[in-house]
Amino acid sequence: METHTNQAVLSPRWDRRETSARKNKVRVKCILSILIATIAFTAIYPSQTPRATSAATAAALTNCGAPTVITLSQLETLTTNTIIPDKTSLTPPCSVTYNGQTYPTYVELDGMTLDTNPYTGDCNANVQGYCDVHLEFACTVSAGCLFEIDQKWFAAGYTYPVNTQGAGSIAQGSIVSATGFLYTDDHGIHELHPTVSVSVGGAPPANCSNGAIDPPACTTCPTGYVMQNNTCVTQPPPNLSTSFTFNPTSPTINSAVTLTSTAVGGTGPYTTSWDFGDGASGTGATAVHTYTSAQTFTVTESVTDSSAPSQTVTKSQNIAISSFSTAGLTASMSFTPSSPLVGQTVSFTSTASGGLAPYSYSWDFGDGGTSTGSAPTHAYNAAGVYTIAFTAIDSSNLRSSEQTVLIATQPTLQVNNPPILSTPADKTIKAGNIITFTVNATDPDPGERIIFTASGLPQGATFDSFTRIFSWTPSPSQTGTYTVIFIATDNGSPPRSDSKPVPIQVEPAATNGGTGGSTGGSTKTPSGGCSLCGFIPQTTTNTWILVMAGILGFNGLLAVKTLRSRSELARVKRRLRFAS
Repeated sequence: METHTNQAVLSPRWDRRETSARKNKVRVKCILSILIATIAFTAIYPSQTPRATSAATAAALTNCGAPTVITLSQLETLTTNTIIPDKTSLTPPCSVTYNGQTYPTYVELDGMTLDTNPYTGDCNANVQGYCDVHLEFACTVSAGCLFEIDQKWFAAGYTYPVNTQGAGSIAQGSIVSATGFLYTDDHGIHELHPTVSVSVGGAPPANCSNGAIDPPACTTCPTGYVMQNNTCVTQPPPNLSTSFTFNPTSPTINSAVTLTSTAVGGTGPYTTSWDFGDGASGTGATAVHTYTSAQTFTVTESVTDSSAPSQTVTKSQNIAISSFSTAGLTASMSFTPSSPLVGQTVSFTSTASGGLAPYSYSWDFGDGGTSTGSAPTHAYNAAGVYTIAFTAIDSSNLRSSEQTVLIATQPTLQVNNPPILSTPADKTIKAGNIITFTVNATDPDPGERIIFTASGLPQGATFDSFTRIFSWTPSPSQTGTYTVIFIATDNGSPPRSDSKPVPIQVEPAATNGGTGGSTGGSTKTPSGGCSLCGFIPQTTTNTWILVMAGILGFNGLLAVKTLRSRSELARVKRRLRFAS
């Protein structure tokens, strides 16, 4: 038995088979180590690297020429049927055609005041690591108006006075001008994407009005600016001038004369002062004065502008005051609102001319109420038809009377209806996969705005109240059932709300190499090209590097030990051969 064993150990054929087998094991281990490292880095690296368009791509901006300067009212009149370019394209169209009419999309909008601080949205929607930045300003469109800087333009290398988190030099109350492309989204929000420039504080949006990427190629400036040394500077104001009118044109003693100033040129605002010619003075663009003697007075108006240094101009006119009017007394009255509600204040207005000023007034409101003022107010406590009797009397006791009918009605009770929230059905998702969906709501009351919120969000889940998009990638440790409650609240009086739950079932990640799936929901492989994230636990890059270093180190140590063992075995076999 011993002899057989020694022969087996010393057999050259057996020794060669053993050596070959060990070499194969070492080769297999090395191949496995390289394969594991390749799989790990393939799973990790793409998810850590944003897909950003290079700055060179930005140079492909469509040459639209000079932008069309528009006003806020022009922006507010746009509809989704007229202006719908691709808001995320780096080469949007310069114009669109609708019903045979061509509309420019490349525009300049200046001097908008932000009514909120900048905020972000749609983060990572198109480019990983980047968000859209919204700069909202007041307008008459119920859905709102804003400048929006798309994340693709950030990724393409464009810089603005805000960063990707909405901080920087822009804040609520800032005056913002921008050059970009019009877009009206499916929610009715009127947007202008400043893909070329954004400026703060009333400065022109670019060195020249065409807003080109290469400013020295520009040749014209925006309205209100002139070119000096290849730079747009504020256009100097024209010379200041002024004039004024007075009413009535043939005033009498003790009657009120209204003087109205009109200033042009210079730099507003203007400061206006008056010398009425009878020793009295006044201020303001509109002044009212009463003369107590019949003669001709020289009225002098002085206007000073706000330029530096300031400009001052004067204008004088003669006003002839007569002792009485050659025309008879005429008077009339009016009231607002024309169809008042019970309890609502009604404002009455009187006018009188001719005769001899000053005038006195008498009112009978038809419900027992009276007044002697020139512009009284009155409220009716019951619905009905009332006859208003008005009389004006001049200083020579001339009278002018008028009667009219007023109808007071009971107010209609206004009821604010709650919004109607729409949410998707129950969701089922594999751990490691991403789930996204959008909630929506409608309001039966026209013109009301809806605010969206969510409660019960799982760890790592997000809900953008602006886009109404819910997004979540549950980790392997988050299996189970979660219920997220979505709430839609209108801005009626009082505010009304509607809420609905959306259950989400998170199942363990697939173990058969599949990507998992969902039922009744919208899921997709996480962005970044990670094809194995469905079953490889997500961790940080540093952790993976430590794991891979450990694996490679262990295999290297094992290879060294194997080589040393083979060398030791060879020495033992040589000694046994010599001993035999």
